[in-house]
Amino acid sequence: MSESLELNNVFKIMLNSANAINGTDDTPNLMTFNMGSVYENANQLQRFQEADYCYVRVDYCSIEDALTGVGNVLINLNGVALPNSLSSKVLSTTNFHNVATTQLIGLMPTGNTGFTYSSNTFDNSYTKVSNLFNGMKQFELTDQDGTAITLNSSKPVELLLSVYFPTNPTYFNNNPSKVDNFY
Repeated sequence: MSESLELNNVFKIMLNSANAINGTDDTPNLMTFNMGSVYENANQLQRFQEADYCYVRVDYCSIEDALTGVGNVLINLNGVALPNSLSSKVLSTTNFHNVATTQLIGLMPTGNTGFTYSSNTFDNSYTKVSNLFNGMKQFELTDQDGTAITLNSSKPVELLLSVYFPTNPTYFNNNPSKVDNFY
């Protein structure tokens, strides 16, 4: 991202799986929130309601569970266009693409023994996504292989996100014929 962040365009969102629409009902690794409901309480954010896209970063993730055999927790945003998030995939007779788009917005090393890290901390960077504050959004936590992690449903997961909106007026063109505004 070449433009500098303007602090008045950065919003911090703390999400707790116990508050998700689906609650913790045995799936704290899969959390759905009505992100559009924020407009009623965040006046500053209302001016970005029609924005085609924004940038999101996972600042913090807390999981109160051992996660045996998990080296990294991948934080995915399901059902949202992420044109700039890519990952390698296994080639097969049905998959001819070794690198493809993914739903990954963040990564959290667990520090578990048996895994080697360049650093046991990781500072996630911003990922370009379609406007996060439009309707329902589902966050999913998986292991390094993309498999859903099993978590204790009585211990909620917490995510702290930073959401940034650029101020360039061309980013807020709500004209459907201008698909290139997002890509």
